[in-house]
Amino acid sequence: MNHFFCESDLTEEQRSKWHELMNQYNAVLRMNTIMKARAMSDAERALCASILGITVESESEFEEKFVTHSVDLTAFGGSPRSALFARLLKGISPLPFPPPTNFGFPWYEVVEESGPFSVKARPSGCDIVINQCRWRVVGRNEAALRLLTLHEKASEGVRSDWIRLSDSKDLIDIVRIYSEEPEFMVTYPGAGLYRLFVDGSGSEPLREYLHGLWAVESTSLEFRSVFSFLSDMQLKGKGSGESGFGWYIQKTTEIN
Repeated sequence: MNHFFCESDLTEEQRSKWHELMNQYNAVLRMNTIMKARAMSDAERALCASILGITVESESEFEEKFVTHSVDLTAFGGSPRSALFARLLKGISPLPFPPPTNFGFPWYEVVEESGPFSVKARPSGCDIVINQCRWRVVGRNEAALRLLTLHEKASEGVRSDWIRLSDSKDLIDIVRIYSEEPEFMVTYPGAGLYRLFVDGSGSEPLREYLHGLWAVESTSLEFRSVFSFLSDMQLKGKGSGESGFGWYIQKTTEIN
């Protein structure tokens, strides 16, 4: 389990500000929860109200009741498991918006550092889930569109965790699309615009790795989804040459 600070290592100054930081922490989480409510569509608010069993007459009333019925905002206040509280202890200002999450934990690095960052990605409706956090797709190249189509086709009727190719043509299609470097433009509320792209070592090494997969018997290949094809092939030791190929995310612009 992630721990972001050790209580025994706190300075006297940090200990003296503990109560003040707890108040700041609670205020930030309350505002983040309100911002989450404000980002909901009318349909999402109606569904949420139904699940929570609340009746509301206005958006402001929904926000207040949503905060009240949300998980205890103070649950991680002062806890070493809170990335936000650790940030406040270091004297770093909170972001003006809730950051994306990285497998359930606040992901400040993707907002504040240039990257790129290696990620796991999969489509979900019109969005893409990156490290278990939903991002909105605002653009894509032709190879990315073809990859989405192939993903839907490969996933049809699958009843297990792993997909097995039925013939060599399927492998040809997958390798060809990845060699064309699929790329998405994605965004997260407040965080800016990002590239979600395939590679890790430059185009030529990626193409050499993909070329090496031609020698693999296609029906012996198993993968969890078309989107995890590269990482699954490397996990199973398929192909040859360099490794580290997969999905990466990198910021391109800020949102004011």
